[in-house]
Amino acid sequence: MEGKERWEALPPEKVLESISFGAYDHLLDLGARTGYLTLPAAEKKQGQIYAFDRDPEMLELIETKADKASPANITIVQGEMNELPFSDASVEVVLASLVLHEALSLESVLEEIQRVLLPGGRLMIVELEAFPSTSHKAPRVSLKQMKEAVRRVGLQRIKLFFPTDNFYILTSEKN
Repeated sequence: MEGKERWEALPPEKVLESISFGAYDHLLDLGARTGYLTLPAAEKKQGQIYAFDRDPEMLELIETKADKASPANITIVQGEMNELPFSDASVEVVLASLVLHEALSLESVLEEIQRVLLPGGRLMIVELEAFPSTSHKAPRVSLKQMKEAVRRVGLQRIKLFFPTDNFYILTSEKN
């Protein structure tokens, strides 16, 4: 998902600037895919960046890119979103960019995210809006559904941003 439309609508630097996190914060890029956000985050931050994906080929691609760029703070982690292999309260920031629509149970994945976030930690969700009239066949989660699911797992919405008509960025915080 590194097409021209995405780069124009969601430049990685702009996405990362929209969520505040410290230089030494631990960041989990959930569904890292090609490293679209992982690599720019690793270049800007000194904290540990976890590139998490279920697809080993995508993780190998990130490793190859990271070897060329030389960031030493990326850790590759393979697994499933509904069973995150992280300790409770172990990361300050979770990025979930265009991945939550793939969850079999959105709420169970959000509960896992809530579990691994430190108190005061933030979750940034980037998704495509599900419009009733859309002709797209790809799965999407409407902003209304996402806000309700986030609320049900106990995260508080702190920021909502629409970089384009199709994308929304919802940032929430763990109490």
